[in-house]
Amino acid sequence: MHSLRVLYDSYRCKCYSPIFDEVEIDNKDIVLQALKTFAETKFDFVDSLLIARKELKFEVIFTFDKKLANRLKSLDNK
Repeated sequence: MHSLRVLYDSYRCKCYSPIFDEVEIDNKDIVLQALKTFAETKFDFVDSLLIARKELKFEVIFTFDKKLANRLKSLDNK
């Protein structure tokens, strides 16, 4: 299990690729911010998308996930 965690975490930081500059994506700014958050934290990609939506679009996000809720709440204080 530990070796899988190390392998998985090593790929998290490599998830951004210059190919995103060539692909048409709706809300590309949100996706790129989510990839950055995903690479730098332990949040999964869906949570990273929610964080990015909160950071860039100031959307209200409801969640029962305590870690995600704390991160979103910290964004309110910025």
